[in-house]
Amino acid sequence: MNGIWIELVILLSKQESLAMNRIMKKSMSNSLLKQNGMTMLGMMIVVGFILFQLVLVMNIFPAYMTDSTIKNIIEKLPEDPSVKNKTAKEVKAIILKRMRINSVYGLEDIVKVKKARGEIIVTVDYEPRGTLVGNLEYIIKFEHEVRITSR
Repeated sequence: MNGIWIELVILLSKQESLAMNRIMKKSMSNSLLKQNGMTMLGMMIVVGFILFQLVLVMNIFPAYMTDSTIKNIIEKLPEDPSVKNKTAKEVKAIILKRMRINSVYGLEDIVKVKKARGEIIVTVDYEPRGTLVGNLEYIIKFEHEVRITSR
């Protein structure tokens, strides 16, 4: 007799769970049908954020490209055999010439060349500044140093 009651309880609990599943699926499908997507305000916020990111990239990217060019010029100096036995002024002239060749203008005063014991120390330290939008500005700090051993 107890076995029959247990089977009956199990059968009822299965039927209840099936009924609950049907109710849950029905309510979920109704709520999914009511969802229509992003509102106009949400879309405007997303578009505004994307436009702001584009303005950032368009204004800051040239500064990073210029720095990439300067860094490339400076890092190739130790490999250049013609620089090894030059004076500090001659090394600076070589760097400035390479900067002009690569269309980097107006940054002549950022290059500092010192002659130390058995090496030439080239330091480039500058902060490009610019306007993003209105009175919103940016400042980026770049520092590069290369040591060239002289013979």
